Amino acid sequence: MAVPPHRLGRSIKHAAIARTGSLAVASLSHVLAIRWLGAAGYGEYVIAEAWVFALGVLALWGNHLACFTLAEQERRALPATLLVSGVAIILALWCVQALVGLAAVAVLPAAFLPDNLTLAIAGFAVLGLALYRYISELLRLAVSVELANYFSGRGTGFVSSAAFGLFVVALGNSSVGLHDARSLLLCYAASQWVGVVIGLVLLAPGLRGSAPGDAPTLSGAETRAALWERGRSIVSTQGLQLAMGNIDIWILGALGSPASIGIYGLAKRFANWLVVPAGLIGMSGLRQAVREHLGGDRISRAFEKEFRSAMRLSWCGTAAIVAVAAVVPLSWLAWAGGEAAAQSRAYFVALGLGQLLRLAFGNGGLILTAAGFEAENFRAFLCGSLIALVAAPSLIPWIDAWGAAAAFSLGSIAASLLVSRACSRRLGLDADLLRLWRAA
Repeated sequence: MAVPPHRLGRSIKHAAIARTGSLAVASLSHVLAIRWLGAAGYGEYVIAEAWVFALGVLALWGNHLACFTLAEQERRALPATLLVSGVAIILALWCVQALVGLAAVAVLPAAFLPDNLTLAIAGFAVLGLALYRYISELLRLAVSVELANYFSGRGTGFVSSAAFGLFVVALGNSSVGLHDARSLLLCYAASQWVGVVIGLVLLAPGLRGSAPGDAPTLSGAETRAALWERGRSIVSTQGLQLAMGNIDIWILGALGSPASIGIYGLAKRFANWLVVPAGLIGMSGLRQAVREHLGGDRISRAFEKEFRSAMRLSWCGTAAIVAVAAVVPLSWLAWAGGEAAAQSRAYFVALGLGQLLRLAFGNGGLILTAAGFEAENFRAFLCGSLIALVAAPSLIPWIDAWGAAAAFSLGSIAASLLVSRACSRRLGLDADLLRLWRAA
């Protein structure tokens, strides 16, 4: 199936607008947060958010990617069935997490856990994060790719980022104030639920979709079974990806001070945002790529050309951001974001250079997973996680946060290289900008 002219490009334009807005708001929000909380308080939030995201990925169970294959196969699942079935799985897994949390509170000493209110807010955030991510991808399937790009993101889509910014500013300027990590976590949780409510309202018209003609469809029980089965391999891969991306934070948190985590965590957050445009390129073309693969077992050259062109443009923009960050005067950064922001600059540049090399291998992992090749991603991120796991505890005691930056970069580069090779071999998609290999 040929790619409709300029379809991917049009979707990416909407993605670029959405992500530019969300990153601008999120950047201001986190700079204000570290100003008001201080490096130590912000460091505590970084650790809490990392655990919320990990549990949110587990509750999501890969449904946000598994739904694409179920919606495009010959005997398909309808949008309404996907919504009910996916939400049922998310709620069930979240309830299991809540029971484990209650057991931990009853068994473990209080010194090992946050206070009960913080745990309740974290649980509220986990469920909101999982539902928000799933609904954003159902919007892509049932309404439009362009609309979904204003929601998509790992809890940082435009809608949730805008809500987070409003909550941070409102709370920070109120009589209550933004005074600790728990209050910032509450802003994060509330922003996810704002996205859930708005997403459901926009999704409602698309739930009336039906299969063309007399095409057979999956029942609710069959859809839940298929989502659960596919989700097992997807969530395993995403768990490894999550571990690879957070090992530096977790180990630095165990070995370093909250202040050092706050400074490094701010740099890491901005560095992670560097790959957001590349991720949205993958998400924008996800449905079309899966259709082409299921229809002919090979992604078309027309799609590949648009994909590579968009990736190349994203890489150049990322390189420009890293270059500007490397030369901007520290006094300007201190004036704009405070002393912690100025101290974060060196770590951001180091992480940014690693991200540039990572992005040079393309970003086809989402397409690979949605097309049914989760095992390839699993192997790639297993390798990356092992590298980061060995490097982080070896380097952090020696060179502190610089060791954390090196461990994260080494793991992510290795994983991206292996994913690029798998895209070429399995899909015929030559995503690698370095042209180290080409699809046969």
